[in-house]
Amino acid sequence: MESLTPAVIEAGEVDGRRHYRFQNPWLSFGLTPALGGKITDLVSRPSGRSWLWRNPRLPQRTPAPGRSYIHDFDTGGWDEVFPTIGLCASPEGIWTGANLTDHGELWCRPGTVEERLDAGQENGRGAVGLRLSLEDPALPVHIEKEVWLASEDGAFEFRYLVHNRAAVEVPYIWCSHPLFEVEAGMRLRLPEGTRMRCEACRGLRDLAPGAPVEGLELSRADGAAIDLRAPADGPDGWAAKLFTERLPEGWVEWQAPDGERLRMEFDPEVLPHLGLWLNLGGWTGTPGEPYRNIGIEPGTSPFDSLFTAEASGTARTIQPGEEQRWSIRCRFLPAG
Repeated sequence: MESLTPAVIEAGEVDGRRHYRFQNPWLSFGLTPALGGKITDLVSRPSGRSWLWRNPRLPQRTPAPGRSYIHDFDTGGWDEVFPTIGLCASPEGIWTGANLTDHGELWCRPGTVEERLDAGQENGRGAVGLRLSLEDPALPVHIEKEVWLASEDGAFEFRYLVHNRAAVEVPYIWCSHPLFEVEAGMRLRLPEGTRMRCEACRGLRDLAPGAPVEGLELSRADGAAIDLRAPADGPDGWAAKLFTERLPEGWVEWQAPDGERLRMEFDPEVLPHLGLWLNLGGWTGTPGEPYRNIGIEPGTSPFDSLFTAEASGTARTIQPGEEQRWSIRCRFLPAG
């Protein structure tokens, strides 16, 4: 590889919206604050592979609270979900009085870039970043998101802060929500001993919501075998949302056919669960044929609904005036 070029962030416009391009010699990704801070694309520069799925039927357009994510704004990319994943009635307390938005309240509210960040570039090392703020009077919390790109390798990091500005505790679910491209030969790598259950499914035999997933194999409705470690290598025509039990270790990898891997690392005490959205031509939220994508989603709860998470005791809570922080570190690893 050529001599190291430090990480940079370039500001511009895409479709009339402010857009930031993060780049170093290993990777490139875009961020649009007006789309809830969405990461719009992610490219490994050595391989040229574009990792994030983009919905061919839905253009990226400025969203609004209360609209349907899956029908109108499931455009792809990398979002965050808070305080619920699934559309649900709110539990008693601060959220009472309104149904919570499908896929949460962040994707539909614009973020504000508060500050550019620089960890120094001495000897070609260091990192650059942006801090985004979500300050919406309709929400009982203030949320900040920092996005960092390292100079010395193919690593980037998301850091989060939630501050409860209400007078009562706030229950919530949070999860990362990247949607990845799917191609034959891709592999899902999980910590040894990972156990899962089904949240929802279509086109599968002997699996129903709430049921445990035995091992890492499923069966399509016609009995055809599906290996969860290589979901795109088996038959199409199925979809499933799975959640892990508490993870034994805080990492997951999505591996390309040539062996290049995107590894996500996190603290399993803070983000103890992993949601897996596996859509192999089994579901679509828009008119037309079902598409193929995969969501790999570290998070706080093993349920989509905040109402269910609260009832089960797995919702996270934040007390009045309290701040909570967490992070996810991602990096590209070469084949081998």
